[in-house]
Amino acid sequence: MDVGKLNLNRVVHLKGVTLFCLVGLLICLLAVGVESETFLRHLFQVTPIVLVIAIGLLKSRWFRSGAFGLFACWAFFMVLIWLYLVGVQTFFTGNFTVFEIVLTVVMGGLCIIGVVVNTRPDPTVGWPMHVSVSIAFTLCQLVVMWLSLFGHRLGALL
Repeated sequence: MDVGKLNLNRVVHLKGVTLFCLVGLLICLLAVGVESETFLRHLFQVTPIVLVIAIGLLKSRWFRSGAFGLFACWAFFMVLIWLYLVGVQTFFTGNFTVFEIVLTVVMGGLCIIGVVVNTRPDPTVGWPMHVSVSIAFTLCQLVVMWLSLFGHRLGALL
């Protein structure tokens, strides 16, 4: 068996799993937006996910690195939500419906799969670049999340 062909098949499979998890995460987040009547906020929050999906569809070698950063970031957000639900104070507030809680569990599962599948970089991307791209997309998601939650306060600061 040709080792090069085996590695190529593995990479294609990992990209497919990554795309599936990203699309699932996107759908869950938009469903939360509909359920919580905050659809526009959630539509804004998913923009980094849409960007990484587009990068993946363009067959960029940075796809899995960007996805790793987003999965790690959203896994962190899910943990914060679960901590809030058990009474630990986080920046999340409000009441979560059973449907929203189920969606956070699904999103957490998708994120765990995404992190595990994308921990190692694409063979054409070295570790330093994998880490750099992952951090860049994590920071992008954090900025988008902050703006979606607290951006309305910027006007008072100016």
